[in-house]
Amino acid sequence: MLDDHPALKIRNLMDTTLQKAEKGAIIHGHYRYIDMYGSPKRPILVSMLRDPVDRFESHFYFMRNGDQDMSKEFVLKRLSPGMALPNETLDDCIEKDRGDCTSSLLRNMYVTSFCGYDPRCSEYPSFALEEAKRNVDKFLVIGVMEEYDLSMAVFEKLLPETFGGAAKIYEENKEHSMEKSKTNYKKLPSPKTYSILKQRMKYDYAFYDYVKKRLHKVAKKLGIGNCSGS
Repeated sequence: MLDDHPALKIRNLMDTTLQKAEKGAIIHGHYRYIDMYGSPKRPILVSMLRDPVDRFESHFYFMRNGDQDMSKEFVLKRLSPGMALPNETLDDCIEKDRGDCTSSLLRNMYVTSFCGYDPRCSEYPSFALEEAKRNVDKFLVIGVMEEYDLSMAVFEKLLPETFGGAAKIYEENKEHSMEKSKTNYKKLPSPKTYSILKQRMKYDYAFYDYVKKRLHKVAKKLGIGNCSGS
């Protein structure tokens, strides 16, 4: 049934949540892009990206070791057949062509997510990249973790009622937050593994670089920071 489509389910959830919240609401999660045109209360969209290989590496080791919030025993139950074994490293994953490191969905996570639910988003990464770029303009702003301070400054300037003081609060709690979310074990990938992953994630890197340049443009327009991006 049409009502069972993931995009409609999430849109209905957002519509219901926003209509019930008289003073507004913050909806946070890992969702693909959804066009909210025609909704009674259209949400303001913001997001944050991380360097694709760094994100992939962190997720790989989190799924085998957990963190302070999720135990190793809990996350190991979520490993699917064909994925790298619990004791294998990211280098092993690449060398042995494990499912984690060959899946097109994992390699093209950003372009697929920001493209949306069109079947072509999952099947054709070049299409997904161009569609994702178009959808970026529907977000108020997308920050990047590698320029967190700049991103927070832009967020605060554009949405002071939501992000006012966020940078100060983050700075005061940074060490605790980083320790709490730190993966229990990680091993840096070899230069060869890094190079292979970066090539496999070329579409995600193209999108990441596009978003970063847009962030610099927005920051420059707002008179924030030292922005060299064009």
